[in-house]
Amino acid sequence: MSGEVVDEARAKRLLEAGIPVKLEPGEGLVLSDARELRLRYRLPAKPLLSFLEGLARGALVGSKCSRCGLVAFPPVEACTACGSEAKPHELSGEATLLTYTQISAKPSSFQHYDDYIVAVGRLKEGPALVAWLEGAALSDISPGGKLRVRVKKRNPEGFLTYSFFLVS
Repeated sequence: MSGEVVDEARAKRLLEAGIPVKLEPGEGLVLSDARELRLRYRLPAKPLLSFLEGLARGALVGSKCSRCGLVAFPPVEACTACGSEAKPHELSGEATLLTYTQISAKPSSFQHYDDYIVAVGRLKEGPALVAWLEGAALSDISPGGKLRVRVKKRNPEGFLTYSFFLVS
């Protein structure tokens, strides 16, 4: 099957049947959704202001409830557990890896990146967060491993974001 040659007539029959395929030079038959995934975020910045200012100074900022002490990430204005006021709270960046996956089928806006690893880590303070796991080979990663969150500039866009890194 894997070495099977797909000719244009066969590809055309699949396309006419409603299967979104096309023949790509050098790739052969490619299943390709015709819809482009374009996301533009327009979020009110006020609830995230402490988080954004934290990124600007290289820190990860969530919030902590003034009544029950629940820590949230991203920050919230009101505690999701008791409804009390939550205040900005700088997080340690220490985390434990819960799970991960390598991303190789990327949206068009990420095609310029090599395959990358996305991980879910539980922060020492309690919240779980999703971020790229950088600087690690798949063979070095296992759930339960210690991680560190670092603020960094993602190029070529030049935006600040945060990523996980393995702690040795």
